[in-house]
Amino acid sequence: MWDQFDVAAKDISRDDFVKVNARVEIYRNRPQLALLQLRLAKPEEVDLADFLPHTKEDVNSCTPNCWNTQHRSEIPG
Repeated sequence: MWDQFDVAAKDISRDDFVKVNARVEIYRNRPQLALLQLRLAKPEEVDLADFLPHTKEDVNSCTPNCWNTQHRSEIPG
């Protein structure tokens, strides 16, 4: 989005959630997003849980020792 980007982004600040309409294009043999539209997201369009780590596993059934063992097994060497 080169044309009128300043107009579209004028009300957007750091840490704001935005909604975009974009398409994937190839530029210099690499994919890039070409923004078609950009706007602030409405509060009802944002679910903060989408941006937090989560798992399908039952974390309440894992004891502290279980957590420590799992962490150690993921550390190489």
